[in-house]
Amino acid sequence: MTQSLAVEIIDTLQHHFGTTDWLNRGGYLMPDGQLLDLQRDNRALKQFHQAVTQLLPQAMQTEVAELTIIRMMALTGIIRYEAKGRLHLATPPTSAQRQRIFQLMKYSVNPFSMVISHATGITLAERRFTSPAAHELLAFYQAVFDHQQYQLNREEIVCRQHENKWQWVFRPSGQIFAVRSTSECHTIMDAEFLPLSAYLLVP
Repeated sequence: MTQSLAVEIIDTLQHHFGTTDWLNRGGYLMPDGQLLDLQRDNRALKQFHQAVTQLLPQAMQTEVAELTIIRMMALTGIIRYEAKGRLHLATPPTSAQRQRIFQLMKYSVNPFSMVISHATGITLAERRFTSPAAHELLAFYQAVFDHQQYQLNREEIVCRQHENKWQWVFRPSGQIFAVRSTSECHTIMDAEFLPLSAYLLVP
């Protein structure tokens, strides 16, 4: 079901926006290496990245458009990018995506910031590259996706005491994802955040 939904979303987006071979026009990098055409090189016609959220199922929608986009990326393997210097991933890139990313970054006059997020929206790692070699990019993907060498953005997480409980809050959405009594060691945690519990549950 999840795979079929991912295919359905990809088909819907490509049918609506079309694809392009021009890096400056695109805004998303599809799993097969195609670029979703947001016409971002045309000041009068360009689409914002948030435009894709209008085509997503209601079940994927959140109150924060950026988090909805990350959910979509985590499900479909789509990568968000800005030709002037930013890439945002939520899954390991496919071979076709790796080639496109290298093409985009290697000969750019601008340094690139690459952000990797968990499906919950939590930033797992971020690094800045300038004309990187392919092996540098591969090492970064492997460190995060294969070896869980995370560098969480602690500004996204706050631990606070409320009455007789500790609460862990994901700031971008305001979601309380874990609760622990001040007198006990037992923690109740949202299932989506469980894979990151060892990194998040730090008072």
